[in-house]
Amino acid sequence: VLDLRVHSATAEAYFVKAGDYLQIIDVDGRQCTDFQCFSARKLDKGREHPLDVTTTRTLMGSSYPMPGLHSKYYDQDMEPLVEVVQDTCGRHDAFALACAAKYYDDIGYPGHPNCSENFNRALADKGVTPRAGWMAINFFFNTAIDAHGVMVSDEPWSRPGDYVLLRALTDIV
Repeated sequence: VLDLRVHSATAEAYFVKAGDYLQIIDVDGRQCTDFQCFSARKLDKGREHPLDVTTTRTLMGSSYPMPGLHSKYYDQDMEPLVEVVQDTCGRHDAFALACAAKYYDDIGYPGHPNCSENFNRALADKGVTPRAGWMAINFFFNTAIDAHGVMVSDEPWSRPGDYVLLRALTDIV
């Protein structure tokens, strides 16, 4: 069992074997986290096909997977990577990119730490090409699409100790 606390404004990359569980915990409540994974097999072959939220939404028919029948996250090849086993929060985001330097630059905070650069640093030794903005599942983000098709955000619903329990369906990084 690996017990790893990912500190605020950082990212970690690690290997998870098929069938193993990955639990993402909101320790203090109202903390959002971006999650991304790759098929380790494909990554070893130089194929960078990360978890793809558009493919996932299309195949699952919902904004984001939840435990039960529509529980899987897929890559762009429609290969399932992980499935949601338990979710104590119930509200996440699968529309927006992980936060990126451009977002902070545009609102007047140049050089602000951001998840996309954190992903780039964490994945560099895995040979993954850096990206300006990463597609990701944004756990504990409270976003929705309103009646006019506008994406809206509000305070996260997550409380201290809320978690999402995922099961790897293939070896992942």
